[in-house]
Amino acid sequence: MTFTLRARGWIGMALVLGAFTCDDGEDFCDHRCDCEGCTERAYDDCVYWYHQNGDFEACAGDWDAYVACVNDTGTCVQGDFDHACGPEKDRWESCSSS
Repeated sequence: MTFTLRARGWIGMALVLGAFTCDDGEDFCDHRCDCEGCTERAYDDCVYWYHQNGDFEACAGDWDAYVACVNDTGTCVQGDFDHACGPEKDRWESCSSS
């Protein structure tokens, strides 16, 4: 019984996350979570956050530039994920907060 409930949960999660596989959301979160050791919940929250921000059309160009930069320059140093994307992040945050 427990296996069946768990299997249903995983199938449900796969269906929900399946809608998010058409872009870089999983890659974006994989980089951070592989480094920092996210829980499943933290990973799911990251994917959700990624898609919420990516859906803001007025800032899509700034968001795409930030994501591309994080995916290209992100590094893991002693369990901390970092990137060299300060200017891209600042442009995106400035756009999305206005």
